[in-house]
Amino acid sequence: MSKRSMGHFWYKLRLSHPWRYKAPVLLACVYMVFIKKQASLSEMAPWLGLSLLTIVGIAGIGYLINDFSDRQSDSKAGKPNFFEGASWLRVAFSVLTLTILALGPWYFFPMDRLSWILLIGELVCFVIYALSPFRLKKNIWIAPVLDALYAHVLPALLATHTFLLIIEADFSYLHLFALSLWQLILGIRLLINHLIEDRPHDLLNHHTLATEYSAHQISSFLWYAMLLELLLFTSVLYFVTNLLISLSSGLVLLAFTLAQKSRYSFVENVPDIFYRKLLGAGVIALLIFTQGSSYLLLLLIQLILFPIGQSHELQKVLGRLYQFGSVIVNHGIYYVRRLILRQSEKKARRQYYEQHLINKTNQMKSDYLGSITIANLNLNKYSETYIHEYKKQLPYGVDFLYGGYPPVFDEFGQSLIKPQNAMNTEEHLLDAIVQRLKKTKSRLVLAHFGPMAVSMLPACRAAGVPLTAYFHAYDVHHKAQTEKHINDYQEVFKHAHLLIGSSREVISKLKEMGAPEQKLKYLPAYVDLSRFTYEDHSENGHTILTVGRFADTKAPHLSLLVFKEVLNDIPDAQMTMIGEGELLEASISLAKALKIDHQIRFPGALSPTEIHNAMKSSRVFLQHSITTPLNHDKEGTPVAIMEAMACGLPVISTTHAGIAEIITHEQNGLLVPELDVELMAKQTIRCLKSAELSKKLGENASESIHNNPLITNHMQIITDMVNQFGLRQE
Repeated sequence: MSKRSMGHFWYKLRLSHPWRYKAPVLLACVYMVFIKKQASLSEMAPWLGLSLLTIVGIAGIGYLINDFSDRQSDSKAGKPNFFEGASWLRVAFSVLTLTILALGPWYFFPMDRLSWILLIGELVCFVIYALSPFRLKKNIWIAPVLDALYAHVLPALLATHTFLLIIEADFSYLHLFALSLWQLILGIRLLINHLIEDRPHDLLNHHTLATEYSAHQISSFLWYAMLLELLLFTSVLYFVTNLLISLSSGLVLLAFTLAQKSRYSFVENVPDIFYRKLLGAGVIALLIFTQGSSYLLLLLIQLILFPIGQSHELQKVLGRLYQFGSVIVNHGIYYVRRLILRQSEKKARRQYYEQHLINKTNQMKSDYLGSITIANLNLNKYSETYIHEYKKQLPYGVDFLYGGYPPVFDEFGQSLIKPQNAMNTEEHLLDAIVQRLKKTKSRLVLAHFGPMAVSMLPACRAAGVPLTAYFHAYDVHHKAQTEKHINDYQEVFKHAHLLIGSSREVISKLKEMGAPEQKLKYLPAYVDLSRFTYEDHSENGHTILTVGRFADTKAPHLSLLVFKEVLNDIPDAQMTMIGEGELLEASISLAKALKIDHQIRFPGALSPTEIHNAMKSSRVFLQHSITTPLNHDKEGTPVAIMEAMACGLPVISTTHAGIAEIITHEQNGLLVPELDVELMAKQTIRCLKSAELSKKLGENASESIHNNPLITNHMQIITDMVNQFGLRQE
């Protein structure tokens, strides 16, 4: 059972967001009620506890309804969705749990007609916002207002009104009206912030305010909305305190808001920080001042639930408590399934079973044979795949580090450096990596990309662990990169045991840079040949596929120009462009400008399984790789091209770098000169129209990949490398 599974439910429903940004405001609204009429904390404690439960429950139901209605669009955009891969049992359990949390407390809360109106209004807003046939979230103007109503206005009114009933205090409709307007403006502003964050996904699926208007326009509007919001907050404070307290608090908050460095931030502004960290604690402090020290305990609980500062010691203690609780809960669930329900170990561990076996075997390998350490800048879908396969196939354990130069996280996202060592980070991080290499009995470090090798070299030298540097192209071709690291590379060339290049051209470039020839080895990147097996694509429809980062070297804009030419001859052709990157938005804009966007899909980054499925349904694979004109950047031997070839998908590409090393024109693929859009379009049309040519190229391509010893024997080559250069087994 994964240590992280305890937080899986919380993460999948994204409940951390309402907990951080909505719960503090709702509780502050409740605390304000106590100012109006003195109440005993011992009497209020059970009601506050029930309030926390219903806050989580109602927020969870809202996210469930949203995710249920967004299943298809979220899957297309690659956004997290609770229902993705969820079993019916998990869904049923989640619905039941959240319903009990949301509605159960209302069995105890006092209610009147207004309470029922607000509660039913909350449910109605959920439904008409997210579900068909209403689905008003698609209306770019109504959606922000409706979201603010169900997420902010109604919960705040419900919380305030309920506690007014509990303490039997008089209430003013002007107070509730001011509270409603304050929460309405706040809710609209936070929703638009979220739309700005989601803009890359929404561009591919539907229109929102963030896709229809520039961030500059929106920022200006939200700035003035935030000032109005502060005025409304001051009026709310006036109804529960007095003119002096409300006016002075409002002016101080306004002064800090006007003084913030950026006029408006789509991430977090001064008022947001105030609401989240200070408002609740401030109201409780006022209660202590006016009603006595009995509220000190409530202040302590508030500060634990919603810390004001970044207390590393407190976070460390809470983190350990969470880990301990996670272990207890996970083991409890596991043993209930095993001992009471009499389930097999595989069934008891559910979706974590395979990973459990791999990690368990990996740990055994590390204990008995030592491990190899893989260092990479990112933990992405491709790196997750090859790490998974390395763990399964290599005779050693695998320890993966990532997150910077040098890396700062392990495979599970745990920091290598302790929070209290945040000062003098470089020295402590180096020491932490050295200790990690010793703890895992690392026999060899495999650093992907030159800059990573540069950053890992001091730790390898300090720990006495051999270093192998894997150069992939960008790190030796890109002008800015080579100028920055050329001197550091000389140290890597001097001290590394082996220098691997992903293409023969990379090997030649390393030679030019001064790398010793005896240390150089050509090895294409890993391809999972068990997944990408041959299939005949010659009978598929006129579907073109591209896979890869939207980067300068892959020139997605040129692929779009090729597709435009193809459509002139084959009007029913379709194209899918899988990937993310800095040129994604520009490519989407170009597709719209060329008026071909209705025949192109941009699904974003996909998993290897999803990429394989896309390849199975495609007719040809297109990649117009180029040498960039300013930085002279190039590709190595692209993994996506090797995967396409392996599964028999005909590849049409350019005579570029490592591509020309694995494709022979007219035999196992089609090649054109770089930047020749017209010729690439002609070759694509040829392949789409000729099933015979398509089948021949696909068969030969698959055979050439599956018979290439450098690709088929990748794991054995890595094993031999460790045996030859790695530390001896202890």
